[in-house]
Amino acid sequence: MSELKIEIMKPTVLGDLLSCVAVLKEEVNIKFNNSGLSIATMNDRHEAMVELKLPPSFFEGYHVGGEEKICINLKELLARGFKKPDSGEELFITKDTEKNQLVLNYRRGGTDRAKFFPLPEPIDEEVPVPKIFFKVKAQVFTGELCRVINDIAANQSHIAVTINDKGITFSGKGDYEEKTLIGKGADALIKIECEEESTSTYTSEYLVDILKNAKKVSEIVSIELSTDMPIKIGPELPRGRLVYHLAPCIGV
Repeated sequence: MSELKIEIMKPTVLGDLLSCVAVLKEEVNIKFNNSGLSIATMNDRHEAMVELKLPPSFFEGYHVGGEEKICINLKELLARGFKKPDSGEELFITKDTEKNQLVLNYRRGGTDRAKFFPLPEPIDEEVPVPKIFFKVKAQVFTGELCRVINDIAANQSHIAVTINDKGITFSGKGDYEEKTLIGKGADALIKIECEEESTSTYTSEYLVDILKNAKKVSEIVSIELSTDMPIKIGPELPRGRLVYHLAPCIGV
């Protein structure tokens, strides 16, 4: 065994966070070092990226000798390793270096369930984090934001997001005109900071998938925007960081 040893008492929380990554990419590199667990990846079309960082304090136990970098199929890991763990089970994660596999041990009251996952060679992937000066930032309750996006996305392939000092407007871009305003003072809008009105258009499908998963891990999401630039969507976590960047659709 390697020196990678992780203990977590609520496996479903980690599973939900990994699902937030898997919505964009199934096979990813995961890095473990003294700063914690980190994943940065893009979807195959390079239209969206996600960054997940979990510090050692996120886990009940965390030890790694130096740095470990593994490649794992998240779809398989979630389906086999995180599908409805029994109540009260603790999860222990280690790496078997001899067999080159990740080992998940679920333990409760003397019972130990082990699942093994082969590890392919790490992906040769460099994911630069966009350096953007955002003109507006808003904090919204995730549930209401999901409802608004899902309602428009049911009939529209693209959604324009406009943020100004009056609030956030979501406009459908398709065969029918649809608009929803979450105005300043609305129950769903927690805070808004506006230096300059900004608007950009994004693919509805990506917004729906990202926010559907964000809702699992956070009640509040932040949105940062500049005109015709990638949108930054950040579910707020008590420990750790989860951030999406979604490229705009210019000319739609």
